[in-house]
Amino acid sequence: MKQKILETIHRMTNEKIKARKAPFHIMYMDLRRKFNDESKLLEGIRELIKEKKVKAGHTLNDRYLKPMKKSETNLNHEIWYSCDCCNFQYDLRESCSCPNCRTHKSESYGI
Repeated sequence: MKQKILETIHRMTNEKIKARKAPFHIMYMDLRRKFNDESKLLEGIRELIKEKKVKAGHTLNDRYLKPMKKSETNLNHEIWYSCDCCNFQYDLRESCSCPNCRTHKSESYGI
């Protein structure tokens, strides 16, 4: 069950990234709609969190889930960019501007 949950989280995250719908995390209520047994879903999510395959946190109205980064376990969804001005590397999903020198580089990537 937990493998199916993890695959669903990855698939839903990839769909959001391809559609450029930020934020890229998955809401628990959206994941719950995909599964019939909520108790098994919660148990699987708890196991995935303990195994550090999924991050979870709170939003204003719900909980979010997202796959861990490869620096922690898995780097499938990151888009790393090196700034032309200062060579600082950052995740392009989080910001189109370099957090180090605040230079905006969206035109070169069409974002």
